[in-house]
Amino acid sequence: MKCARCKTEKQLVDKRGKERTPRGWRKFEDSPYCAGCWGKLFQLRSLVLAVSRPLDLSWEELTDQLESAWRQSTQLSNAIITKLAMLEPVRTSEMTKLPPAPNPYLYPWARGEFPELDAQSINALINTVQRTYNRFRLDVFWRRSRSLPQYRYPTPAPFPSQSTKLEWLSESEKVPVVTLRLGGKRIRLQLQSKHQKNFRRSLAQIIDAEGKLCEGAVYRKVSFGSHRRGVATRAPGGGQRMQSQVFVKLAAWLPVASPTTKPKRKHLKIVTGDDFFLSASISGREQWRLHAEHVKRWIITYRERLRRLAEDQKYERRQIRKQRIPIDEYRAKLTGKHRRRMATFLQQTTSELLGYAVRNGCRKIVWTRDAQRFFPSFPWRELENEILTRSAAQGLIFEIVSAESQTTTKSQ
Repeated sequence: MKCARCKTEKQLVDKRGKERTPRGWRKFEDSPYCAGCWGKLFQLRSLVLAVSRPLDLSWEELTDQLESAWRQSTQLSNAIITKLAMLEPVRTSEMTKLPPAPNPYLYPWARGEFPELDAQSINALINTVQRTYNRFRLDVFWRRSRSLPQYRYPTPAPFPSQSTKLEWLSESEKVPVVTLRLGGKRIRLQLQSKHQKNFRRSLAQIIDAEGKLCEGAVYRKVSFGSHRRGVATRAPGGGQRMQSQVFVKLAAWLPVASPTTKPKRKHLKIVTGDDFFLSASISGREQWRLHAEHVKRWIITYRERLRRLAEDQKYERRQIRKQRIPIDEYRAKLTGKHRRRMATFLQQTTSELLGYAVRNGCRKIVWTRDAQRFFPSFPWRELENEILTRSAAQGLIFEIVSAESQTTTKSQ
């Protein structure tokens, strides 16, 4: 097999004498690409769009199918965790290192126990759960510092890319419609695109076969005060009725965008501090600072409310599960609101940084991990991953420099 870009040759033959795609290589339009060339030509992105309405069935029928798929996905995921844990050897004093992870062939068993799930969905769940299990097995079975991972309802229901089709509603209406296989049936879902203008180009690339669609998933998220139709849920044992919105997550390999203009040899340097959030400079001159005092107030208020709720449930105030439902629901609302706030702030901050870098003709963004004590707590890794993903989409180089360890991480 020869790479279509760099002409590198690599042969891999299975036991039957049939040629196989080497590990890390990918095919696109019947042309093979090695791992290095594929990473330069394509990038993996995920598109999350809300379901506007089902096209071939009613909301009640769609709700029944989704709840069945979520229930079986949750049960199968926890059953896989149990199967793998039962195959782990008991640690003894003679052991000097952790033995290799068990790798059983679970497909026949899973297919027999959950016949309503599609074959590709079962394989996707097995691979995902095994990766999660292997990531935590050192802490679970060797260090004894945590328990086995658990999956709670509703676990997102995966659907394969082989039977998935993304298209426009019509030639005049550029509204995305996804056709997927779920629970042995094919359903068509119209996706919300009014507030997803940044996804329109990516959707067009997938529909025009310029990108390669990968595995997707259907999940729900509680939406307070949303006017859109969704799934109504209630906590087990009673509780407040909550409205959840259904989302479809599509993972796809999209072509790397080339810069429209020739970039200059400018670097946008971003540092963090103790008395400010971010500071950006070009050619050694500080351009602007971002303090984000409102975000600091969000974090402090959120942590204080969680502390007060925890104090109300200690010692003599400990209640049975049914009596804890109101406080648990209120805590879930606070947590969901804070996560949505922070996710929006991360996206807005990333857009501002990249827009400023593109407007000034910068070719590299240098992120310095200096002082990060302005916020009591902040998802710095999520912000770095967001900048890394979106800078690669615009052809910019993102470099992370650690001031303490003097290490550098580059990615393009």
